[in-house]
Parts: sequence; C-alpha cells; structure tokens
Amino acid sequence: MLRKLMEFIYKSERFKIMALDCQEARGLPTDIPVLQKKEGFIEDQALRSVMHRCREGEDKEIRRRERLGDTCYEIQDQKRIVHYSWVTRRQRVLTYANCAVWLHSDDGWIYDCFTSPSHRGRALYPTVLRKISDDVRREQGGVVWIDVMESNQASLHGILKSGFVEVARFDRRVLFSHFVIYRHLTLLNPRLGLRLLTCPWSGDASMEFSWN
Repeated sequence: MLRKLMEFIYKSERFKIMALDCQEARGLPTDIPVLQKKEGFIEDQALRSVMHRCREGEDKEIRRRERLGDTCYEIQDQKRIVHYSWVTRRQRVLTYANCAVWLHSDDGWIYDCFTSPSHRGRALYPTVLRKISDDVRREQGGVVWIDVMESNQASLHGILKSGFVEVARFDRRVLFSHFVIYRHLTLLNPRLGLRLLTCPWSGDASMEFSWN
C-alpha cells in the first residue's frame, strides 16, 4: 500500500531505444507463418477485437495508422490472432517522451507488440521481429528501430534475441502519475545514435540529451 502511494507521488522510469542495421543482419529460417497486413484494418474484426482488449483498438488510432501507411504483422492459430506487431515507415509517436520522431525514408520503427498469454514462451516475438527486419532489408532499408520499457524484461529479451542493440535510453521522472518534471535522452551508440539524432523530432522542446 505504501509502495503504491510512493509510486503515485513520485516515479522514475527508463525506456530503451534499440536498433538493428538491416544490411548487417540476416533472419533465421522459421516454420512459423507470419502474415502481413497493409490495409483494411477497420474492417478486420479479429484484429480490432484483440487490439481492443489491449486498449489499442480505438477507431481513431487505427485510422491514424492506416493514413501513415503502417503495416501490421500477425501470427494466427486456427484463425485466432495470437501475436501482432506494428511497423511504421514514417512517424513514431513516443508518448512517454511527449514527442514524435520522423524516420529516414529507408528506416522502420516497430511498435505496439502483443503476444497472447497462451502463446508466450514460443519465440513468436523474435520470429516476427526478424521477419520485419528481413522485409525492410529487401526494400533496401537501413535501420529498424524499436523502443521498450526497461522493466519489461520479457520483451527486452526477445528484442536482444533478434539481434537489436541498445542505441539510447530515455529517463523521465513523474509526479502524481501525471506531471513530468524531467526528460533526458542519453545516446549510447555513436553511429546509430547519430542516425537517430538526425531524424526530425517534434514535440516537447524541454527534453535534454547527452552522449555517454
């Protein structure tokens, strides 16, 4: 009880921004079929249903993704979606940082990934990450990005297993679960960090950054 109260009053959070250079990576063979969907999201009741359960299924948000040309990758088990991951080739909104990153034209950013509890531990997540990286590479792509909360160790394990490296970390401090009093981006990888920094950023200008 006291711990929850303290977290409500003051909370420190860290997010990791990871990347994979597609030209240096090759996917591994897999017998797990991964479906790719580029349109018709509003009409896809199965996708909307599972996204709604994850609190991501609002029509406004789905239409925003469709307008950006984002792609949804799915794994199904007897026509039931047991995993999905989204990829944007244009803009990644980092809500925790109160800003957006506009990507280089040959890059991609993976976001909003979900695996059904009944199918976790089956390597579905790294399988999809590798499939996405392969697809971006075949399109003469450069770098695939992904961000994850540091405390989400299960997702972080799958990302590292797929060959991603840490490029930056984002720290923030929050008062009363609402007021962000500190934002800081620390760049860790010289080459990929510079690529991230040269992307156009929009949003909160109060964010600080530094190199480590």
